[in-house]
Order: sequence, then structure tokens, then C-alpha cells
Amino acid sequence: MEHSSIAKLDQATRMLAEVRSIDDAKNLINLAEAARVYAKQVELGLEAQNHAAEIKLHAQRKAGEILTSMEKNKGAQNQLAGKDGSGGYSLKPPEEQTPTYAELGIDKRDAHTWQTFATNTSPEEFQEIIDEKKDKGQELSTAELYRELKKKKQQEEYQQARRDLAELAKEVEPDNRWSIYHASIETWQAPRQYDFIITDPPYPKEYLPLYETLAMRAMTWLKPGGLLVAMCGQSYLNEIIAMMSKHMKYYWTACYLTLHQPTPLRQRNVNTTWKPLLMFVNDDYTGKIFGDVYKSDQNEKAAHDWQQSESGMLSIMKQLCYPGQYILDPFVGSGTTGIAAIQHGCFFDGLDIDIESVNIAKARIHDATA
Repeated sequence: MEHSSIAKLDQATRMLAEVRSIDDAKNLINLAEAARVYAKQVELGLEAQNHAAEIKLHAQRKAGEILTSMEKNKGAQNQLAGKDGSGGYSLKPPEEQTPTYAELGIDKRDAHTWQTFATNTSPEEFQEIIDEKKDKGQELSTAELYRELKKKKQQEEYQQARRDLAELAKEVEPDNRWSIYHASIETWQAPRQYDFIITDPPYPKEYLPLYETLAMRAMTWLKPGGLLVAMCGQSYLNEIIAMMSKHMKYYWTACYLTLHQPTPLRQRNVNTTWKPLLMFVNDDYTGKIFGDVYKSDQNEKAAHDWQQSESGMLSIMKQLCYPGQYILDPFVGSGTTGIAAIQHGCFFDGLDIDIESVNIAKARIHDATA
């Protein structure tokens, strides 16, 4: 039985280069799938299983190429031969008409998946994705590869949108209510002191030292009686509080609710729907009394991977700040804090080390406040 399965797999490998029709592709898909299932059932190992799955994926991509070509040739009049003697239109002979998915024996969902394989990547890119998954010891599957390609396309579209927005923003001039600086928090010289520093530093572990740097610089950036508000993740909360407490006085921890935007933290097996807002002061806080629960109404990631929602940042701004006060965000990202600050009637300065983010922030704040 094992010898028969391996022989069929070898045959399938040879057949791949000879696929010319949908029927050829379907036969190869079925043959490779049978070999994959057998390899899994008798525990031949992931390598044998993935070998069969890889042939199946390439056969599906071939089927997608054929279907895409058929779609292009279809057109609105694909079943019509042309005008007949009476001035009407005659049908093409059945053998010349473009077959439907049902006539080809193909499910519409499969057809979409196969055409995605064919149109979203070159053959070389398709193989690179397969090789990357194999190198990581992951099991190859049609569903997983489809998700990977969809994610890749979305990321490409997102990056292109960021590039377009950043390009358009290069000529945007700040007005007298806000300014965005391209600078590092370690060296930036603030033009004034601020009533509030409201910011969302990056969460991954390699960026943890930035929280301590933020606390050090905030000592001179904050006005007497001002408040530093730093959003953070829960995974390293104890370390962040310890680092920031070396330089400033801990004041409070508020809750930023993201009820409809759960974030799974796989490393901790927790599905979280809130974030801590850590609050620190230099001496005594002298601002207005405020609530300590804020809410984001929806997820917004169109302009930056780590973007917060305008509704969430405006919720913070309304409870903490008076109109006319000065707000600083030293990790400005796509500028959402600035939009909320201006909408609330505050003045705003922001900075970021990434020039693309700086330009995007300028464009978004300019458009939101024009």
C-alpha cells in the first residue's frame, strides 16, 4: 500500500508539468489529496504529507490560471456567435461556449481560491511562501495558504496606502494649533512644556526601554501639576511600572476598554478587551477630577499597525483635558491623538522617529482640522 501511494505521488509530480485543462488539474488535485491523506493516516511524517500537499497546491494554482484565462475570454456576449440573417443574434455551438463552474464540476469557493493563488502571486512568490512554511515545520493546506495570500495582499494594499498618504503629506504645513516633528524622544528639544503627555508606545518586548526613556524626558516636558498618560500592554506591566517609577511618581492606572475588539495574547492564553493607561506625575497633579474608564467604539488600523481609534483617544481627551491646554504625543504614529486633541479644542505637538509616520500624521491631522 505504501509503495502504491508513493508511486502515485511520483506520477503526480510528473503530471504537474503536463496540466493543460481543468480536468487535468482536477485529476491531479484529487490524486495529490489522496496521497496526502494516506501519508497522514499511516504517519509517514510531515515531510511526505507536505510533499503531496505541495503538489496539490501547485495543481490548484494551475487550475486558477486556466479559470482566470477563461474568465478573461468570457465577456458579456460570450455565448453569442453574432448577428443572424434576421438581424438578431445566434448562439455559439455548445462546444464553443464558455462553460460555467457547475458544468466544470467546480465549487465557486474553490474557483475563487484557485484564482487567488494564480493572480495574487507570481510562481516564484507562491513557491517562496510554501518553502517558508515547510522550513518552519508547518503543515501545508489550501485554507492556510489562502489566508496567507489574503493577508499578504491586505498588507501590500495597506503599505501602498501609507506610501500614497505620506507622499501627499510632504507639502502640508502645520497651522498654529499643532506641529509634528521628525525626531527621536532621546534627543528632541521641546519648544514648550505641556499640560498632558498622552501617548501609546510600542508594546513588543524589544521596545520596553522606551518607557523608561519616556519617563526621563517627561520630567522636563511636563508642566508642574501635569500628567503623563502612557498606554501599554499587560504582558510586561510590572516591568514598565518599575522602569517608569525610577524617574516619576506613580499616580494611577486607568482602563481603556476595547470591548468589541478582542486581542488574543497567544503567549499568555488570554483574550484581552482592555488596556492599562499608566499615569505618572513629577509632583502633585493639579488638573480637574476625571473618570478612570475610557472606551474605544471600534477598531481602526487603516493608517498604522498600532493605530488607536479616534473615538478612544477622544474619550481620554474629554475626561482629562480642558480645551486650550497643550498636549504632547512623543510616539505620534498616524496622528490619532493629535486629531482628538484638536477636535477637543487643545493645542498639540507630536513627534516620531519614522518619517513616513510623521507625514501620515500631518496629512490626517490637516484633513481632520481643515
